Amino acid sequence: LSLSGLPAAGIRKVNLKGAFGKIDLGGFVPTVDSMMSSSSDFGVEVRSFDEALLTSKSDTLRIVGDTGFTVRALAGDDQVLLSDLASSISPVMGMMTSRGAVVTGLVDGGAGNDKLVINGSQGQQVDITGLSIVSVETIQFGSSTLLVTQQQADTLTFEGTGRKFVRVGNTIELSDEADSFT
Repeated sequence: LSLSGLPAAGIRKVNLKGAFGKIDLGGFVPTVDSMMSSSSDFGVEVRSFDEALLTSKSDTLRIVGDTGFTVRALAGDDQVLLSDLASSISPVMGMMTSRGAVVTGLVDGGAGNDKLVINGSQGQQVDITGLSIVSVETIQFGSSTLLVTQQQADTLTFEGTGRKFVRVGNTIELSDEADSFT
């Protein structure tokens, strides 16, 4: 699906419903003005897709519920927002959890100051150990509990009030505090 034919002037948000293979923003960047209160007020929102190619401008891609995808951003200060993450079977525990989501694939931020924003519900556990994260300067995770690899923990910048646990092989490293991980 190519959005290159859409005029950017006057369009704040495009909401793609249905399932898509590859989405190419092709130069389409929605209009942003000072009256918009949050990043969910503008950008492109999609629920099910395989791959998204962003533009060389500052893009906002909001991914709702999908947990397996590839995002390739070009230049610009991009935001990739994950929200309404579905629960899934944990590869660590081998069981269904009502509070956990497993995110897999690739987010390549390209040049610029890029953010991956994880909007899980209060305290939701989100496993990003299967997500390759390249050229993304900040991971914002709010109050979610993140499960990350040692490489992610060592090389990425995290912002949030939730907990962050490191998975090494089949082991989850806990802290010296009163940890809770299910």
